[in-house]
Amino acid sequence: MHASNSFVYQCPECGNSPLESIPLDHEKDQPIYKSHVCPLCKVEYKSFLDIPYLGRFIEKDLLSVMEISSLLVQFTLDDQFRPKGINGGLPKLRDGYNKIKKLVACSKDEKGTGVDLKAYGYDQVPNWFSSRFNEYEQLCDLLEGLDFQGRQVLDIGAGTGFDASRFSDMGGQVTALEYNPIQAVIGAYNFPEIKWVGGSVACLPFPDESFDIVIANAALHHVVGLESALDEMLRVLRVGGTLLTMADSFAPENFSEEDEVTVFNHHRAVLKGVNEQLPRIGRYLRTFQERGEALTTTVFTSIVHGYHKRERPMRQWSMDEAYNTLQHYRGGLGIRSKKLEVTHHKQKSMLGELIEVESYITCLRDRRSALTCLSDVVPKHLLDLRIESRSNQKLFLVLGWCKPENGIDYREAVEEAHLFVSPFYIKYVLPTWRIMLPHDVNTKQRNLSIFLNGDMLDEIEISGREWVGLSVELLERMAVVAKSSNLLTLAIDGECSELEESMFWVSSSPNPKPNLSEKAIEKNVINKALNTRRNLFSRIYSKLTG
Repeated sequence: MHASNSFVYQCPECGNSPLESIPLDHEKDQPIYKSHVCPLCKVEYKSFLDIPYLGRFIEKDLLSVMEISSLLVQFTLDDQFRPKGINGGLPKLRDGYNKIKKLVACSKDEKGTGVDLKAYGYDQVPNWFSSRFNEYEQLCDLLEGLDFQGRQVLDIGAGTGFDASRFSDMGGQVTALEYNPIQAVIGAYNFPEIKWVGGSVACLPFPDESFDIVIANAALHHVVGLESALDEMLRVLRVGGTLLTMADSFAPENFSEEDEVTVFNHHRAVLKGVNEQLPRIGRYLRTFQERGEALTTTVFTSIVHGYHKRERPMRQWSMDEAYNTLQHYRGGLGIRSKKLEVTHHKQKSMLGELIEVESYITCLRDRRSALTCLSDVVPKHLLDLRIESRSNQKLFLVLGWCKPENGIDYREAVEEAHLFVSPFYIKYVLPTWRIMLPHDVNTKQRNLSIFLNGDMLDEIEISGREWVGLSVELLERMAVVAKSSNLLTLAIDGECSELEESMFWVSSSPNPKPNLSEKAIEKNVINKALNTRRNLFSRIYSKLTG
């Protein structure tokens, strides 16, 4: 399916041996099969529909593994485990991507000035246009003077090929690495001239100094092991080659995980499983600082909130200038680094496997199926988290639960919320749960579906008038079908454009407040607070990411 080449893959497990290919018996026609083996450490790697997945899903990357399931609102697997769009067959993306690239390239600004939108099939400026335009301008700044013709190019976090196809059109011999196996397959279907590989940037399956250009566009702020990722990108870069990162968000050095959760608290994509992060600026720069004179590095900022507005061309900084100034701010970041001499690198590790690649891929039918699969392997300390818990806030967030506010004894959930629970939790904790709608929603009554391990067990009516508990009959059914570790899901009916309309509240307090019979809580006050908070964080994040 993907472009062939003379590449010899390197074992990402031990990092010391070329991988040996395993001949495929096409008569078996299996979508997932063994494709490579390491002769030294004996680890075998699988291919998914002809795309080798040269990596593992490890425990420390749990949020990234979960993020794969967030894509399942757009794509899924059919009965033969082949990707398809939710509304049909495998998506054809090439023409659409080319249209977007031409559209942004001929615009004068992020508002689409000077563009004949009707010629591209639009009656008005698309809602994605501003971010795509700003990303394109950053790309032009960072690529200035860089020749792709005939170069070996590695695109990190390639998705379904939007950028990789651009680099290929510029003459590059492109290898696209993607963590999500479904995206890699869809990308290979649309862009077969590109070499596609599944795996993690933190443990790249390539020998030292394999590429002339290594690029990560809007990818690194999703990576849990950011420092390892940058170290690996430099390892596979040839002397004289260029490393580029772009469209990443950064935070000040005193930024905490709680601060990050606050920023993303009502970010709809994060609540649906996307592992957005705001890494501290030092995490980006430290790897380059440690290499000293072996690199020539320039830092670019598109916008620094509270310091400079969006600029074109982007503002440039030396390493020392960048760290000394940017450690106090948030903003949008790009890095361009030229490798002047051979660099030394840290030993990588893929220890602590969470789940086998094959086992997880076969569960990628829908998000509930994927998370149910993970419920069997989720670390014990993440099982039976209490609604009122103040720990593991990022996990709560990507499972659909908002951060609880001080002095409030309920937790907001949005659209569909999940928890990993044991039979103990079902027997002793769920009976204390109470559920209701926020007071400021217009709908007086909604239906809430209760799932255990992907199977719907009940549907209850909730409103903003009173708290409703789970019935004894439902709890008994749960107890009968429960495993040692389970996925509990609550999903509100219908799709709503406004965030508040898709919320519901859950409390484990015996007398949860607010109560509509108490006049102390005014609907307008709550509504105003929710809107103000949501809009503030949305504006801040939009400015950071462009």
